Amino acid sequence: MNIYFKHTNTSSCKLMYITFIISVLMTLESCTDFLTLDPPPSKIGIDDVFESNVTATSAILGIYSYLLDGRTFASGDATSMSSLAGLSGDELTNYARYDKYSLELESNTIRPDNLHILSLWSSMYKVIYSSNLYKERLEASVKIDNDVKSQLLGEVLFIRAFCNFYLVNLFGDVPLVLTSDYSSNARASRTDSDRVYDQIMSDLIAARELLSDDYVARSAERIRPNRSAATALLARVYLFRNDWANAEAMATEVIDKTDFYELVDDLDAVFLKNSREAIWQLMPSTVDGTGATEEGEIFWPNNALNYNILRESSVDMFSPNDLRLTYWVTNLVLDPDTLYFPAKYKQWDSSAPLTEYSMVLRLAELYLIRAEARAKQDELVGENSASEDLNRIRKRAGLQDSDAVDANGILEAIARERRAELFTEWGHRWFDLKRTGHVVDALSGLKPGISTNDALYPIPESEFSKNSNLGLQNDGY
Repeated sequence: MNIYFKHTNTSSCKLMYITFIISVLMTLESCTDFLTLDPPPSKIGIDDVFESNVTATSAILGIYSYLLDGRTFASGDATSMSSLAGLSGDELTNYARYDKYSLELESNTIRPDNLHILSLWSSMYKVIYSSNLYKERLEASVKIDNDVKSQLLGEVLFIRAFCNFYLVNLFGDVPLVLTSDYSSNARASRTDSDRVYDQIMSDLIAARELLSDDYVARSAERIRPNRSAATALLARVYLFRNDWANAEAMATEVIDKTDFYELVDDLDAVFLKNSREAIWQLMPSTVDGTGATEEGEIFWPNNALNYNILRESSVDMFSPNDLRLTYWVTNLVLDPDTLYFPAKYKQWDSSAPLTEYSMVLRLAELYLIRAEARAKQDELVGENSASEDLNRIRKRAGLQDSDAVDANGILEAIARERRAELFTEWGHRWFDLKRTGHVVDALSGLKPGISTNDALYPIPESEFSKNSNLGLQNDGY
């Protein structure tokens, strides 16, 4: 992986050296075998990264760049979180039918040797390992300015929490890796999911204190997390933990930052780079200002025929006058069939000027988090209520206010709105079914034989042969 960062006071040789160190930071003995890696071959050189603000910052940008590399959980491609969780739920179906690993996810008949599952697992742990190594070297450095060190430490804690959030939701009890000590990691046992969540919350709370309110560098683009990004992810974590009061408070803190964020009324513009709705985005690699997101490329109809398309149920959930159906769904007629595709990202041509970044956190989710949290606290209608937040999202979609007035009705309306608003984004639908206990009743019509065991993915089979401390496989596998 070659990543170059331009700086006016840095020689080309120094840039090449930084590039090498970033590669070391992200390199393991085997990309499919995180927890049993050999000692990093260039640990001595890694310390040199933390000799200046510039090189330390360049290194963390390398971690972000890796997140968008092909076949990582965050890449947006056909093996990413959004695609695979969309198959596990009821959003996507694999049109090509030749990728057996995707078909296993779609039918919820996943085998422990599924390579897509292994890719999710290993890419997340690769980022966690790199984050731990970065954190240790950063904290030990005396050459980094304090304000820069605080920002970078907040970013790396955020990244670690972000990865652990997806690990614990996909696999349940997982190894909680908090060090770069390869020998310790190789023997790591699975940690109770409650303890993993405690660490996620601890990292995000610390990140909130360390990160700046403003976005930093690159003309304030929204590609490096700020305090609002940590707060937004913490709001989601509190929601998943049924901590309604804190979920509401964290969501409100971000929503109230109107100098930074607002719902973008033009649905065609929501996913543009540096959108006012964006809280955190990932920037695709670009050499000369051209490029496209993986989401834009794989869901362009001619490309998507090789991968995944929308299930009809994902289209039927929209009422005919829902603007999201108009702007965020497209189709292709292959007589006698009409096929549907997500169209949130409009740019598919990687040779065109780069206009979109991959959206990770956005304001609409915060309104829906707060709506659900308020409903759970019986703040149902009127000012500062669940209904007010719900209807703000519906209004943007061109819909009338919801007529739900009681708690159950409002919660059902919020669940429908989350499905319609956040479809094919980061597994929201799959995670919602899991956390609310609706996997079986929502999916049994599509997937006969599905059981509650299918709510968790299997730990990759190869991990058990390398580490006897992992214990038992998840139930059902």
